[in-house]
Amino acid sequence: QEASYDLPRVRSERVVERTARVIRSSLRETDTCVRYGTQEFVIILPNVDEAGAHTTAEKLREALASFPGYGSGLRVSASIGVSTFPYHATHAEELLRKADQALYVAKLEGNQRSLVWSRDIPNYALRADRLMGIITGEQSKDYRNVMTLLDTIVAVNLITDRETLLQRIVDMMIELTDAERGMILLRRSSGELKVEICQDAHMNAVEAKSHVTSGVERALVTGDAVWHLSGGTEASQAAPGNEQIEDEVRSLGLRTMICVTLPVKDQVIGVLYLDSTRISANFAVSDLVFLRALSRQIGTAIENSRLYAQSRQNQAEAEDLNVVLSEEVKRQATELTSLEKNLSEMTLRHNYENIVGKSRPMREIFQLLDKITDSNVPVLVQGETGTGKELIARALHFNSPRKEQPFTTVNCSAISETLLESELFGHVKGAFTGADQDKKGLFEQAHGGTIFLDEIQDMSRGMQRELLRVIQEREVRRVGGKEIISVDVRVVSAANRNLKEMLQKGEFRQDLYFRLNVVSIEMPALRNRKEDIPLLVQFCLRELAQREGRVVTIDKAAQRKLLRHDWPGNVRELENCLEKSALMLDGDCIGENDIFLDDEGGNSDTPSWFDMSYKEAKDAFLRDYLCHVLTRNNGNVTRASQESGIVRSSFHKIMRKHGLSARDFYSVR
Repeated sequence: QEASYDLPRVRSERVVERTARVIRSSLRETDTCVRYGTQEFVIILPNVDEAGAHTTAEKLREALASFPGYGSGLRVSASIGVSTFPYHATHAEELLRKADQALYVAKLEGNQRSLVWSRDIPNYALRADRLMGIITGEQSKDYRNVMTLLDTIVAVNLITDRETLLQRIVDMMIELTDAERGMILLRRSSGELKVEICQDAHMNAVEAKSHVTSGVERALVTGDAVWHLSGGTEASQAAPGNEQIEDEVRSLGLRTMICVTLPVKDQVIGVLYLDSTRISANFAVSDLVFLRALSRQIGTAIENSRLYAQSRQNQAEAEDLNVVLSEEVKRQATELTSLEKNLSEMTLRHNYENIVGKSRPMREIFQLLDKITDSNVPVLVQGETGTGKELIARALHFNSPRKEQPFTTVNCSAISETLLESELFGHVKGAFTGADQDKKGLFEQAHGGTIFLDEIQDMSRGMQRELLRVIQEREVRRVGGKEIISVDVRVVSAANRNLKEMLQKGEFRQDLYFRLNVVSIEMPALRNRKEDIPLLVQFCLRELAQREGRVVTIDKAAQRKLLRHDWPGNVRELENCLEKSALMLDGDCIGENDIFLDDEGGNSDTPSWFDMSYKEAKDAFLRDYLCHVLTRNNGNVTRASQESGIVRSSFHKIMRKHGLSARDFYSVR
């Protein structure tokens, strides 16, 4: 039943009390009336059927409407929901729920009616018993319960740190029960309980020396609250059924002890334990209803914090694993990229058909050339004699926008200083003996194009100074002349010695070095890219055939001999060797005995290994060995691995490590 009114709180409470008296005066002695909430009452009518219950309901409504004791002009209206046993329900909880649903519909339809439950009433009808234990009708407790409920909701949704959450929960429960000490015991994976937190009313951590263990055990067995409360004039109240609990409470000198299980779904994850040596003034047995309702929320909050911590740990482990996997993926991607480059020719913007090579060092040079060809920056090409430095200079010029303009070359070591100055900058008539007319220098001749200064390391200090001036000012003055001539020339220089070492020794001008070395290209020695030897051999033999109209081939034994040689003269030495072999050849196929090398032993690599570190010598040998065995098998990795006795996957791995590709050996016949 509900009494509806709009009055100040104190006066409203008096109206409810008078309403309760009117109801009780209208009932039989065997009937029971219990206040259910702020404005609800439960009336139990023993031995009454549906018609009798409905009659009693109407009688109560009339009594309440005609009662004169509420004050001037004040009336009380009532809505009543009716449910009978066993017609509508077979147990008490169901009986209360259905009466509550009937009350909800009666209030919703208005007209202060009484309504008997029927199947037409929807199951989703709201019920007042959802607030049972929270709304008690006592203003102070209602406020306390609602605030505690709000704090619990905050804890469930916002506090993720496990330690902070446990401290907050224990603090709230101590405040709710007016206890002196609170603790939370949680199950381990083994099933035993462990005290996770124990603190006093001031949120200070205290030692969990002793507690009512029998109460904790009984709470776990029953799954319900176990308590011992002593208060005011009331007698001591304790959970029934276990005298051991009573004895243990007294032995510890306690006046209050509460154990509530913490359920999560169908499992109990632990126990909330509270105790005090003094009487609790603000907590009664009736408050256990609210405490039990909170325990499920508390259990959920604790479980969520555990899951959150586990999730964070899993996330951290996953991030660590991702780092490891990322590094592995990067490594594999690098290997895959290298393999893809080896399996297919690199796509380049420009044509470098006159520079033979597919090895990794040469591919890197081609990539660099692609980036700098269209610019005008000076380029310094360094490398041993015969490595093809002039080919690089020509590729830079004939692939650039300057390709229609002149390309001039000068060997700085082959001309004396006096003649070199005239050669580079020109002279006027009468500048020196024999200068019978004006002459343009190479810088003037190369205007708009490219000048290639070979073996620049042999240029004198005086000429270095003059060259620096020309590069800086972009103008020349002929020997013996006064006229300043502007020139637009790209300078590509080459050196077969390490200019940086010459710089440190004072043999080369630092300012000129930095002017020439805007971009540096280091040409690899042939011994460091032996996988290119089969390609170079085929190229040289094709050039020979075009030049002399004679087709010459080479057998595998001869190629293995070429691979064993160290080639101190690099590509130029290889070209001369093949030309000499073809010239002395009686037939059309170069054999092993037709190859004439400076080292008759055919293995000048070996002495150089002793000048290396152990790791360098080991890597050099392994690389040469792979080149030889791949050459013998025409680039067939399966046969090469079988011949060497190395597992095919390991053979591939070693090839990738040394930048070798089976394609580089397909041309071997």
